[in-house]
Amino acid sequence: MRRAWSARFSAIAVARNAVRVLVGLPDCYFSVLTFTHDGEVTARFSLESDVAPVIEISGGAWHAVVFHAPAAVMLEVKPGPYDSRTDKEFTGWAPEEGAAAFARWLEKAAVGETWRQ
Repeated sequence: MRRAWSARFSAIAVARNAVRVLVGLPDCYFSVLTFTHDGEVTARFSLESDVAPVIEISGGAWHAVVFHAPAAVMLEVKPGPYDSRTDKEFTGWAPEEGAAAFARWLEKAAVGETWRQ
């Protein structure tokens, strides 16, 4: 799936995939956060194209991506075949993609913190 991002959307909604996911970036800077089933941040990884350009996310792990630049390109690789009905599951505790307050929280959320509306 290809998505174009602008400064208006700085985060991708919290979701999990049934299979492992490999996320890479050709030239940008973003963070990947992982969460418990009830929304506590368990890890925060910073990815930069010239330092740490790839991360593997385990199948079943709740995660979100936060972009730190007005434009970015992200490549997500999953084993196939692709099935849009089972590709990903969104959590009930986080807002939908594009929620400004949640995106701002994700930008600074630390391990151990939990989203509260």
